Amino acid sequence: MIYTYHYDSPLGGLTLTSNGEALTGLLFEDHELFDEMMPEGSVPVAALPEEGTQGSAEDDAQESAEKGAVEVFRQTVKWLDIYFDGKDPGFTPPIRLGESDFRNRVCEIMLDIPFGGFMTYGQIAEKVAEERGVSRMSAQAIGGAVGGNPIPIIIPCHRVIGADGSLTGYGEGLDKKLALLLIENSEALDIIDPKSRQIEFPGTIDHINSQLYHSEKCDKILWHVGRPAFMQEALKEAKKAFYENEVPVGAVVVKDGLIIGRGRNRTEAAGDPTAHAEIQAIRQAAERLGSWRLTGCDLYVTVEPCTMCAGAIVWSRIRSLYYGTPDPKAGACGSLYNIPQDERLNHRTQIYTGLMQKESSKLMKDFFRKLRQKNPEE
Repeated sequence: MIYTYHYDSPLGGLTLTSNGEALTGLLFEDHELFDEMMPEGSVPVAALPEEGTQGSAEDDAQESAEKGAVEVFRQTVKWLDIYFDGKDPGFTPPIRLGESDFRNRVCEIMLDIPFGGFMTYGQIAEKVAEERGVSRMSAQAIGGAVGGNPIPIIIPCHRVIGADGSLTGYGEGLDKKLALLLIENSEALDIIDPKSRQIEFPGTIDHINSQLYHSEKCDKILWHVGRPAFMQEALKEAKKAFYENEVPVGAVVVKDGLIIGRGRNRTEAAGDPTAHAEIQAIRQAAERLGSWRLTGCDLYVTVEPCTMCAGAIVWSRIRSLYYGTPDPKAGACGSLYNIPQDERLNHRTQIYTGLMQKESSKLMKDFFRKLRQKNPEE
């Protein structure tokens, strides 16, 4: 008998399956083959009784297999709760692999990949080939074994990427694979193909998983999934400024999962020293809300704000500021000053730094390099 249990994850519903002794499957319910992959005649477990409870007489009459499944599900739910909180669970719930020795060995290798780490398909192929005493192992065979993993996330096939940094071979969807790497702040993020990082998550970018804002359990995932996506939007604004020959700074204001204000540096085009990206985004957000008070709003900006923009952040009551790269010459949010957290002011803004810092810094360096090439005497 196979038992099932539904788990609400920030990336969508999951169905856990167990034979009463171990976890046999973990399926995303929006998977296009979900119905085909679900075991026939499985018995759903509606709720997990609290650990240590004796249960009713009816509970006592349950078969031992069902009680075993409940315990397996309890351990799996604990693992998933810790994982989706952005932490390494530090243990593995009881799992049952398949009947193929080859596929099982590939799964065991994946289980050894640490939280935040990664391997390439080629590295796994080399390892298996060495163990089997052969000169070469088919990467296609490795890909098939990785793709046939019945217990994704726990057996971390998302930590396996192409040698060229490509995200491939994830049946649950590349958006989920990227999300899981973001949750772990994976080392793989430094080498994966930049085009892969532009994958949009379910729904439009302006409404990215907005339900996450309304669930305390899922709030931490927004740090790992939503926030990089919003900073990506700020980077898009900065790139527009770059091609308009403006200093490439971009910003977005977010409230309840929606981008309500966008801005990019336009000081040259507007002939306006106040036309900074942050000011543009704040003005647009205030107009949309019909209020100068941006309570509960977050500002994402590619470069540390200056004194003027830092003041605007305080006066508009921005809740949180996320910036990509510091500005040691003019930054007023931690470099030269820290205006948004000055205790003498009547509002303080939380500051988070380093989000997509490499991309933001590179854009600035490329701009000033282009400027020097155009005006070598300056």
